[in-house]
Amino acid sequence: MKPFLLIVIAIIFNFTASYAQKDPELNVALSKISAPSTLNNALATLNLTSPRLIKAMGGKENALKLFTKSMAGIHKDNVKIDSVINYTDREITKLKNIEYCFFPQLIIFGIPDSTKKMISYSTLMAIKEPAVKGWTFLDYSGLNDEKLNFGRGVIR
Repeated sequence: MKPFLLIVIAIIFNFTASYAQKDPELNVALSKISAPSTLNNALATLNLTSPRLIKAMGGKENALKLFTKSMAGIHKDNVKIDSVINYTDREITKLKNIEYCFFPQLIIFGIPDSTKKMISYSTLMAIKEPAVKGWTFLDYSGLNDEKLNFGRGVIR
């Protein structure tokens, strides 16, 4: 009985220590960027998007136009984001003075046929840089060397 009790205590301690290492500010920002209300609001999405990505998109004004156009296309097809499920048990990594973390996501869409749902898989990258207040995000799904080279000097 004692070994079992020790194992349970060790697991609880390990979970508590791991949880304490997470950044609460990151959890709040992740909740905001993942909220359907944010994902359906181009300006709210822009405010939580990495400035590096915004720069690669041609600046805030152009990024806002692209977000708005993308959201309009989704709404035109009568598709709406019902919920986003984030896998949050991830470690924060630090490279020089930049912190980052990857979050696998399931995005559940409502479609015109109310008896069905559409599910999409995505990876969100959270970034915290000294020059930027708080955590910002970029969708890391589908990025490859060619897409990363598009922003050479901007994304890197």
